[in-house]
Amino acid sequence: MAAKIPNDIYQFSILSAYKAGLTQTGPPVRALQGYGSDGIAFLPRNSGELLFLDSTAYLIPPNRGHQVSPTASPDGIASPKQAPQNIMEHAKGETLLPFVMVTKFVPEFSLNISGDTEMESLMDLLECEGPVAGGSNSFMPFRLRGSFASVSLHDVGPSQTYRRSSGATNPSSPAPTSSGIENEKERKLENVKGTIFGFHGPKWAEGISPTGFHCSFLSETAEDGHLRGGRVSDFRADGLVELTWAKSGRFHLGLPTDGKFEELELGGKQDANLLSPTSSH
Repeated sequence: MAAKIPNDIYQFSILSAYKAGLTQTGPPVRALQGYGSDGIAFLPRNSGELLFLDSTAYLIPPNRGHQVSPTASPDGIASPKQAPQNIMEHAKGETLLPFVMVTKFVPEFSLNISGDTEMESLMDLLECEGPVAGGSNSFMPFRLRGSFASVSLHDVGPSQTYRRSSGATNPSSPAPTSSGIENEKERKLENVKGTIFGFHGPKWAEGISPTGFHCSFLSETAEDGHLRGGRVSDFRADGLVELTWAKSGRFHLGLPTDGKFEELELGGKQDANLLSPTSSH
């Protein structure tokens, strides 16, 4: 078990190895509490992602929320009806995590925000306290908690890319859709209370960790008893939202030790052409 130094980041594997297909090994979900309280993780390819929030692990399944089932209308004609969408499930303790970032999140800075605050302005908010509070070259865990007019979500999994940074589209990336993700199906939760947690990763960490903003949303329990959420592509604050964050001073990296890791060709130009499971903003 690692010493849980506040806001230190503990990471297993590197992003380029995950994207290259090294998804068979990793720590189990049950081990996360030995390293921190909050984090993100990717499951074996096509199995979804994970949000670790307040020491509880939630599964974000891939392509959830687009199934349509027929239902009979009053006139007897079948019409499509949306199945329950965006349901967050508790992750099983034995689930392996081939890529994971976790921290003991202890906020160092806080800011109450309201109105039309969106993803585009998040870096400006995080930098409002000056360099001591972090910036574009720092790892920063952050959390937003409160009421949201909308939270835009997109499908997770290794078949999507989302390459934006500092509000500008990466010119080397394919032309994005309206939200920057190719061939994605975006969903939106509206007038919802809950929590967004994630990390900002600096550009110099590309290939090692997700760069830009990578975050997920978890709602408060709805009337139907479900928790809803998923990977965030954008949000709009409504009413009061508390933004808290910290600047990570240390980064601890554990690497796979099996032979398959050594067989990969990492760090070359081919990495830029690999499909990415991550979002950056």
